[in-house]
Amino acid sequence: MKDAEQDRYLAWVANNTAIVFSANKTSDRQNQAVNAKDATFDWTFRYQSNQTAKGTGTGIWTTFDFGSLGTNYSVNLTVTQVNPDNKTYRVINVTVDTLDPVAVILTNRTTGENPAALTVKEDLVTRFDGGNSTDLLWGILKGEISEWNWDFDSDGTADRTGRVVTFSYSTPGSLTANLTVVDRVGHKSTNRTLEVTVLDTTPPVPDVVIVDENNSWREVTQLTEKKGYWFNVSRTTDNSLNRTEDNVNLTYTFNWGDVGLWNKTGPFLPSATGLLYINVSKNYTTHGEYKFSINVTDRAGNTGWLNRTLVVQANTTAHPDLSIVAGTLTITPSSPEEGQLATFSFRIENGKDRANATSLRVQLAVLTGGKFENKSATEIRFLKPDGTATTRVDAGKNATVEFKWAFDTLGNKTLKITVWDDDEPKNAITSANEITTNLIVREAGWKIWAWVGAFLFIIIGLPTIYYVIRKIRAGELHLPRRRREEGEEEEEEDTEEDEDEEKEGGKKRL
Repeated sequence: MKDAEQDRYLAWVANNTAIVFSANKTSDRQNQAVNAKDATFDWTFRYQSNQTAKGTGTGIWTTFDFGSLGTNYSVNLTVTQVNPDNKTYRVINVTVDTLDPVAVILTNRTTGENPAALTVKEDLVTRFDGGNSTDLLWGILKGEISEWNWDFDSDGTADRTGRVVTFSYSTPGSLTANLTVVDRVGHKSTNRTLEVTVLDTTPPVPDVVIVDENNSWREVTQLTEKKGYWFNVSRTTDNSLNRTEDNVNLTYTFNWGDVGLWNKTGPFLPSATGLLYINVSKNYTTHGEYKFSINVTDRAGNTGWLNRTLVVQANTTAHPDLSIVAGTLTITPSSPEEGQLATFSFRIENGKDRANATSLRVQLAVLTGGKFENKSATEIRFLKPDGTATTRVDAGKNATVEFKWAFDTLGNKTLKITVWDDDEPKNAITSANEITTNLIVREAGWKIWAWVGAFLFIIIGLPTIYYVIRKIRAGELHLPRRRREEGEEEEEEDTEEDEDEEKEGGKKRL
């Protein structure tokens, strides 16, 4: 109820409700509390319209029910003390409220009062206003709203209270929002409902567990090639899922990083192993690192991604394992001259219970400037123990490797020779595949005679040439060719004189 206002002595009460009236704050003319034992308290309840009595009561406390009629009443209190002439009077006006309030909903995302539906994105804050809710006491006499109770998920519990509140939905779906208002005497309104559709805007969060079915379904992080594994994504979460079985709402796409895609939708059922049947079997046929990814799409089209680098280890028995037999390297000649072809020979072997080596490779490197530089060897041959050429080394077998190389500079050389097979895993190519050695490259023999010839030319040849030139310039020495040319000129002059004499003699004879 709305308590009596001391200045107006006006109260609102609910219909059909026992109302307790109290006079325990009554005081006498000296402002002293009245002794209830020495005074009488008489109550009269009248219709305000005609002042006819509806009932009476006695005592400092009394209870009265005004019934179902909504109207105004006057409550008269007379307090008589021991001296009957000492009386105190008080009148309280009481209005009986017979009407329930009416709830009205407004939002900042709809128009008008009491919209039929609201569509909103998840996690988007919406303002709800119940300020237009109304209350009447009876007839057209206005009352007051004292409580606004908002239940946004229809679970019967108020999520917010107050005239104006804000709320955001974190889970997509269809829900019913309810507003119930309460007036000052405790009358409750019927629920005002609003159908809410929450749009899904949050992508799923993919998760994957890789298990080895041949090892008690143990979870693994590193895989082995040519071995099957199950990729289980039952731990994937999405706010559209209320339970594990709701994974039917999701679509999975696997990108293995090698070849091909795999798409899977529901329904998914628990398997005998206890794992949800969101299992995909995959066998990587080649070792290495793979960029693996999963994208998961919910019914609203939101997509979540998971990216991971998978390390697939080599299955050692499925690959060759070459090694150089220690102490078998020979270099002929052992100390070659610069520019001279040297023949390198050593023995290699393939491990037992390994694959045959069919793509043999050999590499020579020379230490230059603190690091090895690869060189191109020539006449590379692989020989069986019987000396015949081969292109493979079977498991548990060995072969001899030969090649040639010519050093273009002299000095002390550090060499590294590496042998491997193209099918041999990188992590299996170790120091066993390498051999390092030193040799001295001598100066070429022809260079000594070149130096001797140059020395003799400087000591003997140059002075001789200088002497001859000096003599020729002094005219003391004629080159043979020059003398011949001068002789030829004299002969030509003699011939011309003879011809002249013959001509003159002929004239004379004529």
